[in-house]
Amino acid sequence: MDTGSVKSVITSNPEGISWRVEVRWLPWSPRWRGVTPGRKKKDERDPRWYDWLDWGDPLAFFDDGLGGFVTALTVVVLIVVAILFVLPAFLFVVELVIVALVVILGVMLRVLFRRPWLIDAFPVQDRARHLTWKVVGLAESKRAVEQIARQLAAGVEIPNVPAAELVKHPSST
Repeated sequence: MDTGSVKSVITSNPEGISWRVEVRWLPWSPRWRGVTPGRKKKDERDPRWYDWLDWGDPLAFFDDGLGGFVTALTVVVLIVVAILFVLPAFLFVVELVIVALVVILGVMLRVLFRRPWLIDAFPVQDRARHLTWKVVGLAESKRAVEQIARQLAAGVEIPNVPAAELVKHPSST
């Protein structure tokens, strides 16, 4: 039995099938928000409310000399650097802070209101046949992960843990 972390265990049953048993942090799976093949690109989207704005020539206020050109080039380079490096780094940090706060708040609320943790057990090669239990209490969920992993390693097809309620198994999907 290989323990990847406190809340995740990988074990093999007598048939040689590897199972992963873990506590699920979110009741749903996070999804990628980036561009996917089905999404429209920026050019193909419907018109926006601000498309009617006419920005004109933003560099028209510079004079015709070399100083204006250098100034305009410097401004353009600074804007490009800010857009390519500073803005994404800032947004990444803001998203990390938001995710950390949501996780901390979620764990606190789950513990405070004694909401059950979800424990998933699934074959590493076939995530479709997975088992799910509900367990109240963080410490109890850690114990349940170990008990489920031990029973799967012993060859039990559907482990039975006294503190856990089986809510999903292959025959109910």
